Amino acid sequence: MSADFIAGVPRADVQTAEQKQAEEERMKTGPGAWFVSTGCFVCHSVASLGVKSAAQVGPDLSTAVEDTQKRFGKTVDDFIRNPTGTMSVVLSRQIILTDAEKEVAIQKLREAFAEHQKQKAAPPAAH
Repeated sequence: MSADFIAGVPRADVQTAEQKQAEEERMKTGPGAWFVSTGCFVCHSVASLGVKSAAQVGPDLSTAVEDTQKRFGKTVDDFIRNPTGTMSVVLSRQIILTDAEKEVAIQKLREAFAEHQKQKAAPPAAH
């Protein structure tokens, strides 16, 4: 029996394998492709660039420029160069970036934030 027919079970649209693959292909080639190719999207969405994490265990990176300042008292530049907490482990064991790649990460995070601000400032679409 499908969950759609069981009382008290929330209904959700489940993606077909084809839909999931199409979404992954869009993410791999879209403006957030860097976050997909590095593996950041495994834990983090980047909504402003159309990247959706299946796990979503980390915060959305669209606002990392603001978030790192609020949460860690560091600029995103300082945080990427000298991460703390969970990210110090991730960036030393799972996603190992060279100094040059860290500079690209900073640039990409700033681009995601700029797009986030642009989207936030845009008037709502007329229906």
